[in-house]
Amino acid sequence: MTKEEITVDEVRKDLKDIRYYYSYKKDLMDAAKVICENELVYRIDLYNKLIAKANIKLYHLYYGLYIMGYTQEALSDKMCYTPEYIGSLNSRLIEYLHIELNKK
Repeated sequence: MTKEEITVDEVRKDLKDIRYYYSYKKDLMDAAKVICENELVYRIDLYNKLIAKANIKLYHLYYGLYIMGYTQEALSDKMCYTPEYIGSLNSRLIEYLHIELNKK
């Protein structure tokens, strides 16, 4: 049985979910004590392991946008890049994750 390919849209959705999780991490960790951990936690672990192997700019971008919750414009100020370059890096990040998630 072959594994189904993860699409670019699914990577984008995962990144939005990761950003949401980190925005409300304390509440969601409290909820996990009562209910159980949401399955997204396992997905986050996978993404974090993949990003640890990425080049430093993509690593920094992932941390800024999806863990710290900066907007692309705010992160561009912080990193001293143009918003367009941050957008380009984000596209590269999504492409990198898409490729890595679909490796056999």
